[in-house]
Amino acid sequence: MKFHIFSGLVLSVFAFSFFACSDDSTNNAGGGVDVGNSVAIDTVFLKDTITIVRDSISKQDSVIKQDTIVKQDTIMKQDTIVKQDTIVKKDTIIDTVIVQKPDSSDTPTEEGSTISGVVQKGPFLTGSSVYAFELDDEKLLQTGRAFHGKTTSNGQFKIANASFTSKYAILEATGYFINEITGKESDGQITMRTIADISDKEMVNINFLTQLAYDRITYLVLNKEMSIDQAKQQAEAEIIKTFFGTNAGENFENLNIFGSSEDDAKLLALSILILSDKSDAKFSKTLAEISEDIETDGSYDDEKTKLSMAEYAAFYMDLKSIRKNVEKIADGSVPDFEKAIYDYWTNTFGLGLCTAENEGEIKKNQNEKSAYSTTNFICKNSVWEPYYLNPTCNYGIFTDERDGKVYHTTQIGEQTWMAENLRYEGNGYSCYKDNPAYCKKSGLYYTYDQIECPSGWHLPSISEWKALFVAVGDTAVAADSLRSVGGWSVTKDPRIATTTDSHCFSVVAAGVVPFGDELGSAYYPSSNVLYRVGETTPVASANIVITPGRNIRYSNMYFTVGTPVRCIKDTEE
Repeated sequence: MKFHIFSGLVLSVFAFSFFACSDDSTNNAGGGVDVGNSVAIDTVFLKDTITIVRDSISKQDSVIKQDTIVKQDTIMKQDTIVKQDTIVKKDTIIDTVIVQKPDSSDTPTEEGSTISGVVQKGPFLTGSSVYAFELDDEKLLQTGRAFHGKTTSNGQFKIANASFTSKYAILEATGYFINEITGKESDGQITMRTIADISDKEMVNINFLTQLAYDRITYLVLNKEMSIDQAKQQAEAEIIKTFFGTNAGENFENLNIFGSSEDDAKLLALSILILSDKSDAKFSKTLAEISEDIETDGSYDDEKTKLSMAEYAAFYMDLKSIRKNVEKIADGSVPDFEKAIYDYWTNTFGLGLCTAENEGEIKKNQNEKSAYSTTNFICKNSVWEPYYLNPTCNYGIFTDERDGKVYHTTQIGEQTWMAENLRYEGNGYSCYKDNPAYCKKSGLYYTYDQIECPSGWHLPSISEWKALFVAVGDTAVAADSLRSVGGWSVTKDPRIATTTDSHCFSVVAAGVVPFGDELGSAYYPSSNVLYRVGETTPVASANIVITPGRNIRYSNMYFTVGTPVRCIKDTEE
């Protein structure tokens, strides 16, 4: 036999109420507990206990007696040992929900009411289970009264005929969700909860913020002797403060990622920030760790994780794609979550305001603990953007006639180089991790047959690369003076602290597609090609590698690998 018990607390309710039973006081249950839509349910009242038995094979009546012994396949841990008069067959499946019968003096807050709302990380998928567990008004103990519903489209749910004596309940949902960043269904399920006052409302939402507040509210009620309302108010204020540095607005259970308010925007923004590029398993782990951290002091103190969220948002988050994903599944509007994300990372980096008054200002990341502490940002069109060029350099300018893109150039010795990676889209390209944000930072990634420099420029040969290295001090020390002061991770390799970009070449660590090493090194192809022994068709190019240290390396790269490209200006004859 398989028993599903909604809470360990329910078992103790069953045990203690059992001794007050009397066989002459049975009544009809009168609806309210949904334990399955496709099976018959018979209910027998004892004085203080209702036992609901679902028989998957045949309809049956069950009466629980006192002072007898249970015989069952599944051991139920409880204070009182009982036995069923009706013997249940071994292959019968029973779902048992023990629901406390209200005293005649108690009046439910809203007899037979409906609780509705939405469940959102991204929206939970249709068919996810939602339960409402009644709480007492003081110590968050479950009374045993429980009601069940399921989600429909976009995470909407409805629990019908919910009749509670108390004004408070835990609403809990478990299911798969739509990932806002990828637009795909999650690989794993998550559980989210809220503690809600259901006495004066029929709409209660379960979302990312209510889950973050859940453990903190519980802690404040049980350890600080706060009322549930006081604990909720404090927990919500603390959570908004620790992530956004502002005061809380609407109650979390009123928020909706498809809403239009600033608080709706913060809900969606924080949900995206913590998800970032994490797998479903890593996201669930991070969510649990944040909840645990917030529980005792109301503050999230893991600066490393908070910084990584800001760094991903500043450099790699593709906000346009995320908005398209959310708009595709939204029934209504999508709030301005982009601004909430922007405010989060600019505050984390201490950049201050970017307005028309400081347009063009270049400012260094002020957070010394950041992996990107050496990176500059430029105030452009009233927003801060990463800036990988050297603000002390006097670059030249070149416009590609094919698409109108403008490039900074640098003169080193007798050579003129692009000081930025090629961004021409005409002959095909790719982006690191298929994310356009990487192309915005590092330029486009090309396989060898996709490379096409502008007219008057060409792909440099190995001899031209070597001439560059000689001009800046040879390969043993060249990397220091060719790397950008930003675009490299200090935590990945502290040697980049010696970077000067003294020759205005401004290389960022872009890695290669599809193998990686982004933030590790910069790889550039040459016009020199390599052949397999005995073959006449080239298969690879000779590459140079600019490292986080001082030196330059040489390597070979198959034509199928995508790398950034630097073009050199043709020599005038």
